[in-house]
Amino acid sequence: MHCTVAVNTLVVFEIFYLFNSRYIKDSIFNWAGLTGNCYVLIAIAVLIFLQLGFTYLGPMQSLFGTTDISFDIWMHIILVASSVLFLVEIEKYFVRRAKVIK
Repeated sequence: MHCTVAVNTLVVFEIFYLFNSRYIKDSIFNWAGLTGNCYVLIAIAVLIFLQLGFTYLGPMQSLFGTTDISFDIWMHIILVASSVLFLVEIEKYFVRRAKVIK
């Protein structure tokens, strides 16, 4: 189970980081930041679908040695992985602020 949680956590980290990468200095906490590129949203939906298959489909579990994880574990994964979103947004804030001060 630990490997399944670790892999899913890394994938969710990357999803949150992908949202941050859309704008290098500007915040993504606006409508365009969250929905600005439909291809990214489609790619994320496909990735989530594949990741759920990796986690829950029997043949994939046999192939990769994954196990089912519960809803509360998913909530912990999302909570931990979302930290990158907030940390990068804080960094962007200070970069923007330092640029205004100069």
